[in-house]
Amino acid sequence: MKKILALCGVLAIAPMLVIISCVSTSAQNNGGQDTIRLNTGPDKNGDIFTIQVIDRLDRVLALDMTDRNKRKELTADDWSYDPRTTKLTVKNPPSFINPIYHLEGIGETPSRFVLFNIQNGDSPLVFMDKRVAIEDVDYFWNPQKSLLTMRNSQSIDQAGFYVDYITNDGSACFGDMGDDENSDRIEYALAQKRRVEWKEKIESGEVFPFLEKAENGEPTVVMRKPDVQEKRELLSQSTPIIKARDANDAEISKEVGFDARMPGEVLFTQSKAFAQPGTKMILENASNGTSSLSVMRYYQLSDKVQGTLDDSIPMTLSLTPRMETSQEADFKITSMPMQRAPQVSKTVFWGIRQDERGYTATKMVTYQGMNRGVYFEVTCSTDPQSCDRAEEIILTFLKIRV
Repeated sequence: MKKILALCGVLAIAPMLVIISCVSTSAQNNGGQDTIRLNTGPDKNGDIFTIQVIDRLDRVLALDMTDRNKRKELTADDWSYDPRTTKLTVKNPPSFINPIYHLEGIGETPSRFVLFNIQNGDSPLVFMDKRVAIEDVDYFWNPQKSLLTMRNSQSIDQAGFYVDYITNDGSACFGDMGDDENSDRIEYALAQKRRVEWKEKIESGEVFPFLEKAENGEPTVVMRKPDVQEKRELLSQSTPIIKARDANDAEISKEVGFDARMPGEVLFTQSKAFAQPGTKMILENASNGTSSLSVMRYYQLSDKVQGTLDDSIPMTLSLTPRMETSQEADFKITSMPMQRAPQVSKTVFWGIRQDERGYTATKMVTYQGMNRGVYFEVTCSTDPQSCDRAEEIILTFLKIRV
């Protein structure tokens, strides 16, 4: 019997959660030219891109995000830079687990950006001055060169300047959304764009990954078009609005209407490694004219390379539990209490994972429980170390909420 992917909704939001190039910049005017200070890191292939075209690169400093005390000033002989592609090549990179490169130099005027690996047929969505920017008025887009060129009057460090686009590996973005109000305005526009694109993919007859049972009973991934019922289910899925929040637990709790306290940094026992908390995200899902809110945070593992599989562990809080479908039940393997906290259930199930090899059937673990009227969920791989770390995050969560 064929079964739709139990986590099919993830396909609708996965591109929003993958940031291929994390770039932050600041700029100041220097005699008509922009002096820029830019932080960037390697992508999944180890390549480093600045995205913004730098006319003259003066300084390169390597930092280790795992240990902020580790840094190395690179000499001009240690690196080379190609402004045509914005690629930075480091000849002898330091042996940092999670390297970040701080660059200083002179940017071009007008500002130009090379949107590397942008998906064929896609074009960037540009925001500025609390509105969607207008192509050929506020900026120029050259799809053949993947080149985005701004007007002279626009400054890249202006709050509210933000660019979002789709690559062959997921979603990419850069810029400064500005305050929460403007950030939310941008996210609503992005959600609408993704919703339209998602509907177009379904209606165009594109194939999707489905988890099905083979003749031997083992799950396998099949790429095919959805049938009528599956198509209806895909179209009915909500597209979440993802609202990043740089706020404390009290402020987040007030906004969502429930106790949203989550752990900060989690130190793992019997290890020097730790889990570094990421930005809190409020996920708003709308259905039938009503909205439901949840809070999500990723915990980056200090001894894992960012951008690789199992580099982080997500935790989600909400007022309502995630409903299990019949399809999920068909691919459930085991369910039992978590040994160190019996009030928490530990479920092993089959799911679909996407990486550079494509889609594969994989075993996953989800922990679910309830605390102070709030449902929580933590997901990881079946790797014993990942499970141990997920459980330590959960134990820390339960401890701070006593």
